[in-house]
Amino acid sequence: MGDWLSHPKAKIVLEGCFEDMNRHISNKIRLDDEFVGFWGDFPAIKVIQMFGQAWFKDRSPDLVIEQLIEQFNRGQQA
Repeated sequence: MGDWLSHPKAKIVLEGCFEDMNRHISNKIRLDDEFVGFWGDFPAIKVIQMFGQAWFKDRSPDLVIEQLIEQFNRGQQA
């Protein structure tokens, strides 16, 4: 999480993922100081696995991470 949050473009990609995921889950992810303070050292895939259970109908946590990386890479080329 820390690597994603420390890079401005990566943070935007991750925030978009969490916004989409939050539409499908009851325990919403808010990237506030408290959340980041606790979860910031965790791998992003673990946070997605932990909070996104109801969101994984047509995808896996690995696929979500792959999509985030692709999104980030497209943004870097722009």
